[in-house]
Amino acid sequence: MGHALRGIVISYHRVPVLDAASGRLWGTVSHFDMRSLRLPDNEFELLRHAAASMHRHLADA
Repeated sequence: MGHALRGIVISYHRVPVLDAASGRLWGTVSHFDMRSLRLPDNEFELLRHAAASMHRHLADA
């Protein structure tokens, strides 16, 4: 059976979005591609920094 996008989404990278105060997991910031690609370290860091800054915007959600 498997996932509906098996064979379509080939590369998948994700980082957690955490509440800064409690450490509670809100979700993830994800990057996916239809080709097998290595995500460069600087782009992974961009995902990580984006996820780290999101808690300020989610606090009122």
